Amino acid sequence: MASSYTTRLRVEKQTNGENSGTWNTIYSAVFEMLEEAIAGYVAVATTGGSTTLSANNNLTDQSRPMIIKATGTLVSNATFTIPAGSKIYVIWNATSGAFTLTVKTSGGTGVTVTQGNKAIIFCDGTDCYQAFDGDFFIQQLANG
Repeated sequence: MASSYTTRLRVEKQTNGENSGTWNTIYSAVFEMLEEAIAGYVAVATTGGSTTLSANNNLTDQSRPMIIKATGTLVSNATFTIPAGSKIYVIWNATSGAFTLTVKTSGGTGVTVTQGNKAIIFCDGTDCYQAFDGDFFIQQLANG
Protein backbone atom coordinates (compact mmCIF):
# COMPACT_ATOMS: atom_id res chain seq x y z
CA MET A 1 0.00 0.00 0.00
CA ALA A 2 1.30 3.46 -0.87
CA SER A 3 1.82 6.36 1.48
CA SER A 4 -1.02 8.77 2.22
CA TYR A 5 -0.94 12.40 3.33
CA THR A 6 -2.37 14.14 6.38
CA THR A 7 -5.36 16.36 5.69
CA ARG A 8 -4.23 19.47 7.58
CA LEU A 9 -0.49 19.82 6.97
CA ARG A 10 -0.18 17.49 3.96
CA VAL A 11 2.79 15.52 5.33
CA GLU A 12 3.46 11.96 4.25
CA LYS A 13 2.25 9.01 6.31
CA GLN A 14 4.12 5.85 5.37
CA THR A 15 2.39 2.52 5.59
CA ASN A 16 3.76 -0.24 7.76
CA GLY A 17 6.86 -1.76 6.12
CA GLU A 18 7.00 0.76 3.29
CA ASN A 19 10.34 2.15 2.10
CA SER A 20 12.47 -0.40 3.93
CA GLY A 21 16.02 0.88 4.27
CA THR A 22 15.15 4.41 3.12
CA TRP A 23 12.56 5.44 5.71
CA ASN A 24 14.85 8.21 6.99
CA THR A 25 14.51 10.17 3.74
CA ILE A 26 10.74 10.46 4.13
CA TYR A 27 10.96 10.84 7.91
CA SER A 28 13.32 13.81 7.51
CA ALA A 29 11.02 15.43 4.93
CA VAL A 30 8.07 15.09 7.33
CA PHE A 31 9.99 16.94 10.03
CA GLU A 32 10.90 19.70 7.54
CA MET A 33 7.20 20.12 6.74
CA LEU A 34 6.25 20.18 10.44
CA GLU A 35 8.91 22.79 11.13
CA GLU A 36 7.58 24.87 8.25
CA ALA A 37 4.03 24.63 9.66
CA ILE A 38 5.08 25.68 13.15
CA ALA A 39 7.74 28.31 12.44
CA GLY A 40 7.79 28.86 8.68
CA TYR A 41 7.55 32.19 6.87
CA VAL A 42 6.51 32.97 3.32
CA ALA A 43 5.99 36.23 1.42
CA VAL A 44 3.22 36.20 -1.17
CA ALA A 45 3.04 39.03 -3.70
CA THR A 46 -0.36 40.26 -4.87
CA THR A 47 -1.86 43.24 -6.67
CA GLY A 48 -5.39 42.41 -5.49
CA GLY A 49 -8.17 40.07 -6.49
CA SER A 50 -8.24 36.45 -5.41
CA THR A 51 -5.10 34.37 -4.81
CA THR A 52 -5.38 30.71 -3.84
CA LEU A 53 -2.33 29.85 -1.78
CA SER A 54 -0.61 26.68 -2.95
CA ALA A 55 -1.19 23.52 -0.89
CA ASN A 56 1.10 20.65 -1.92
CA ASN A 57 1.42 17.19 -0.43
CA ASN A 58 4.84 16.85 1.22
CA LEU A 59 6.36 19.79 -0.69
CA THR A 60 6.99 23.37 0.36
CA ASP A 61 3.96 25.52 -0.35
CA GLN A 62 2.41 28.90 0.48
CA SER A 63 -0.29 27.78 2.92
CA ARG A 64 1.71 25.55 5.29
CA PRO A 65 3.95 28.21 6.93
CA MET A 66 2.55 29.80 10.06
CA ILE A 67 3.62 33.31 9.04
CA ILE A 68 2.35 34.71 5.74
CA LYS A 69 3.40 38.19 4.63
CA ALA A 70 1.35 39.81 1.87
CA THR A 71 3.44 42.13 -0.31
CA GLY A 72 2.83 44.26 -3.39
CA THR A 73 0.86 47.32 -4.42
CA LEU A 74 -2.87 46.64 -4.35
CA VAL A 75 -5.09 48.01 -7.10
CA SER A 76 -8.14 46.36 -5.50
CA ASN A 77 -9.02 44.47 -2.33
CA ALA A 78 -7.16 41.18 -2.09
CA THR A 79 -8.25 37.76 -0.89
CA PHE A 80 -5.92 34.91 0.09
CA THR A 81 -7.76 31.60 -0.04
CA ILE A 82 -6.29 28.97 2.31
CA PRO A 83 -7.08 25.24 2.56
CA ALA A 84 -10.21 24.26 4.48
CA GLY A 85 -8.42 22.65 7.43
CA SER A 86 -7.86 23.67 11.03
CA LYS A 87 -4.69 25.73 11.41
CA ILE A 88 -3.30 28.91 12.97
CA TYR A 89 -1.76 31.67 10.85
CA VAL A 90 0.00 34.95 11.54
CA ILE A 91 -0.93 37.25 8.65
CA TRP A 92 1.10 40.39 7.93
CA ASN A 93 -0.43 42.81 5.45
CA ALA A 94 2.65 44.64 4.18
CA THR A 95 0.97 45.80 0.98
CA SER A 96 0.45 49.36 -0.20
CA GLY A 97 -2.32 50.90 -2.29
CA ALA A 98 -5.17 51.70 0.14
CA PHE A 99 -6.99 48.35 -0.05
CA THR A 100 -7.46 45.43 2.34
CA LEU A 101 -6.50 41.76 2.51
CA THR A 102 -9.00 39.08 3.51
CA VAL A 103 -7.93 35.54 4.46
CA LYS A 104 -10.57 32.84 4.03
CA THR A 105 -11.32 29.31 2.90
CA SER A 106 -13.00 28.78 -0.47
CA GLY A 107 -16.47 28.33 1.02
CA GLY A 108 -16.21 30.06 4.37
CA THR A 109 -16.06 33.43 6.03
CA GLY A 110 -12.81 35.31 6.34
CA VAL A 111 -10.87 37.85 8.37
CA THR A 112 -9.86 41.20 6.91
CA VAL A 113 -6.41 42.57 7.76
CA THR A 114 -5.87 46.24 6.97
CA GLN A 115 -2.60 47.51 5.53
CA GLY A 116 0.32 47.69 7.89
CA ASN A 117 -1.34 45.41 10.42
CA LYS A 118 -0.73 41.87 11.57
CA ALA A 119 -3.34 39.39 12.80
CA ILE A 120 -3.41 35.95 14.38
CA ILE A 121 -6.06 34.00 12.51
CA PHE A 122 -7.31 30.50 13.04
CA CYS A 123 -9.35 28.35 10.75
CA ASP A 124 -11.75 25.71 12.05
CA GLY A 125 -11.80 23.85 8.75
CA THR A 126 -14.61 25.97 7.33
CA ASP A 127 -14.38 29.57 8.52
CA CYS A 128 -11.55 31.87 9.61
CA TYR A 129 -11.59 33.91 12.82
CA GLN A 130 -9.40 36.51 14.45
CA ALA A 131 -7.78 34.82 17.44
CA PHE A 132 -8.45 37.69 19.86
CA ASP A 133 -11.31 40.12 20.16
CA GLY A 134 -10.46 43.62 18.98
CA ASP A 135 -10.06 45.04 22.47
CA PHE A 136 -8.00 42.12 23.88
CA PHE A 137 -4.66 43.96 23.76
CA ILE A 138 -6.14 47.20 25.08
CA GLN A 139 -7.52 45.28 28.06
CA GLN A 140 -4.14 43.67 28.64
CA LEU A 141 -2.41 47.05 28.63
CA ALA A 142 -5.02 48.52 30.99
CA ASN A 143 -4.57 45.62 33.41
CA GLY A 144 -0.80 46.10 33.42
